[in-house]
Amino acid sequence: MLPRAKKFPRLFLLIIVTFIITVLGAIPLQIMLTYLQVPEPEAILVLSCNRDRHRTASELA
Repeated sequence: MLPRAKKFPRLFLLIIVTFIITVLGAIPLQIMLTYLQVPEPEAILVLSCNRDRHRTASELA
């Protein structure tokens, strides 16, 4: 019965390590997928004749 008692902590440790690696590996994967799905702006539309808005829009672009 002694060998059976030694296998339990190893199995438990393996399960915990696998779970931690899976959770920590999922975070960069989610960041990468989000980055791929976010569109990049191609133009900025300014709806006013105010020069400050035009200057700000040109600085952002």
